[in-house]
Amino acid sequence: MNQGSAKQLVAEAKRIARQADSWIGLSNALSDPQGGLIARYFPDSEQRQEFLCSPEYEELNRLLLRTIKRKGLYPRIDPGPNGTPG
Repeated sequence: MNQGSAKQLVAEAKRIARQADSWIGLSNALSDPQGGLIARYFPDSEQRQEFLCSPEYEELNRLLLRTIKRKGLYPRIDPGPNGTPG
């Protein structure tokens, strides 16, 4: 696993986390197998497995937990004009 790529991934994840509406959006941005950060930075399955055991991956988990604490476990649904979710 390329250590530089792992650190770049974490830096990009932090930028996304600052703008994420919820932890779900952040999780999708990280884990989507088609275009998530992990798949983009580590397209090879062996590299991904190695990354999943790294301190940088643990840092992503902490980032997700901080996002949950900041935004809540459940995304907020804004009521529509007539008071119903929309």
